[in-house]
Amino acid sequence: MTTYKLMIVATSIVAGLCALVGCSDSERLAKLEKQNQELQAQIKKQESASALYDLQAKCAKDAAAWFRTNFPADKDTILLNQTNHYNRSMNKCFISVEYHFSTSSVSWSNAMSLWDVQENSQYAEYREGHWNSWVGDKLQSSDRLDECYASTTKCKSIQEFNSSVHPYMND
Repeated sequence: MTTYKLMIVATSIVAGLCALVGCSDSERLAKLEKQNQELQAQIKKQESASALYDLQAKCAKDAAAWFRTNFPADKDTILLNQTNHYNRSMNKCFISVEYHFSTSSVSWSNAMSLWDVQENSQYAEYREGHWNSWVGDKLQSSDRLDECYASTTKCKSIQEFNSSVHPYMND
């Protein structure tokens, strides 16, 4: 039912009730005005929720297409995943990508990044490498942070990276 029809039905119901119980014209008018304001507020809230849902759905669809185009998996891929979010306050669609890939039979790297889907611009990146090697009969491991930034701020750990990315992916 359209908004206009809902208002007519609601107004008719209130007018009918007032006629049955004997409302005066001023009481009837006050009740109708109050009901009209309540209905308009409810309609505005529903329209806002519907518009937000549409933007979120568009973001999810655009992010999935962007991800397929920009991050194809290959034989070295261990994990490749994305999470998207429509950020209402920034009016932007963001995608967070996590990519683990092998660099040898015993070593691997982890890369995480944050992108604006519509502008195809990178906001943040985290890269670390993990190396394993045999020294005699012992396996030795080493880790190295290769890159960590969010916007213009450098970070020193995965926790700092995640904290910096959080405002883009939550609102």
